[in-house]
Amino acid sequence: MEIPTLCVGNGNKKVGACVTTFSLPSGTTCPGKSTWCETHCYADRFERMRPNIRTAYERNLAICQYPVLLVNFILNRLTVSFPWFRIHPSGDFFDVGYINAWTEIVAARPDIQFWSYTRSWAVDELRAPLEQLKALPNMHLYGSTDPSMPLPPEGWPVAFIESDPRAAGTPCQYRFGNAASCLECGYCLQNDNRNVIFKQH
Repeated sequence: MEIPTLCVGNGNKKVGACVTTFSLPSGTTCPGKSTWCETHCYADRFERMRPNIRTAYERNLAICQYPVLLVNFILNRLTVSFPWFRIHPSGDFFDVGYINAWTEIVAARPDIQFWSYTRSWAVDELRAPLEQLKALPNMHLYGSTDPSMPLPPEGWPVAFIESDPRAAGTPCQYRFGNAASCLECGYCLQNDNRNVIFKQH
């Protein structure tokens, strides 16, 4: 079997220069997506503009079909690592085996702070494994929602869209132009109990 090459990012303008990232194709890996989400998906627009990016994310997805390989590849990639890791600038937690792989990765690297936003909390069979991932002290996992969706379960910090009438929390300092990157702001890496509000792309 030929193993595809894993695509792991080493920082960018949005997240910051000292942040590792890992993405998947948008849409096809988003079981908790809503109709609103499909209509407004920034990641989908970006991938259509940059087909080479979509191809790289599809290679990542191919590896994710083998969770043991994914765990080994990511942990080997983190031998010399940045102290922050953003899971899924594009894509989401698509099945139990994949979530469990990330739980193993995050648990193995307590020296790294991981964060992610997910709508997969809305899928019944994925909620329990996501709760286990969320419970790790170095995992900052936000439940994303939009005006067409219910709120995430109690105890989840919520990632709102500003157009949601229920939105309450701290505005994303990067998206509202008050910080140069996620890393400069650091809000989503420092607490798991308060909500964040994003601008609609």
